[in-house]
Amino acid sequence: MAYRSSEGDENWNPLCDLDSNGTIAIYDLHDFAMHYRDDCRGSLSGTVISDVGGPPVEGSLVEVKEGITLISTTTTDAQGNFEITGLTYGTYDIIVTQSGRATSKAQDVHVISSQTIVVNLVQKEVNVPTWETDPPTISTTGIVEGVTLSGTVTCSVGVIDDSDIKYVFIGINYFPSELENDYNTILPSFDTTFFPDGDYQVTVVAYDMNYNCSQLTLNVTIDNGNSGAVPVAPTYLWPVSITLGENISFFSTGRS
Repeated sequence: MAYRSSEGDENWNPLCDLDSNGTIAIYDLHDFAMHYRDDCRGSLSGTVISDVGGPPVEGSLVEVKEGITLISTTTTDAQGNFEITGLTYGTYDIIVTQSGRATSKAQDVHVISSQTIVVNLVQKEVNVPTWETDPPTISTTGIVEGVTLSGTVTCSVGVIDDSDIKYVFIGINYFPSELENDYNTILPSFDTTFFPDGDYQVTVVAYDMNYNCSQLTLNVTIDNGNSGAVPVAPTYLWPVSITLGENISFFSTGRS
């Protein structure tokens, strides 16, 4: 048995043979791998604004990093929009910088094959120009990407930054949680029976004193074996720790 693609497809041209034992051998594996990788690529798009409901931010540098490795860059247009295509399946940090503005980071964004991940960010002006512009780093235990939750769930959320943390937010689909502050560690408790069974996003947002901010969004499933209550969703994410009397902003991630 032999297979070749339609004429004109230069990246897909393997030759397959079926031997007497029923084993399929594929030749020209380089072209096969190239075609497979093309099919597995995803993309990122989003908008950067200066505050909730505020004007778009033009000319910000958008970097996609895998660990410390820079994968791709682009800049926001006049409407604050950006798009990055051709990303392989994986987990990335999206970092937005501009002189005179704080740094915004979407942490651990999961790019999925053949999907566009939407990342919308708020990038405020810095509080003090001479202060550092490195965003906080968020960590969690007890809730991870893709986990199924039931009953009352307690997790630990840690926030690390070179300067003091100004405020931290956490919620399921922007519902606030109860929490207990212990220096830089937050212990939120979610009663998942308050929510109908289904797919949700657990979102953590942290700001430091210079308005540098990071967001970590974890996609989870709630399954309590019943439909649960139907809460009325708020239109914004509000703080559940000290806010120092300041208004806040948040940014979001989602799939389309």
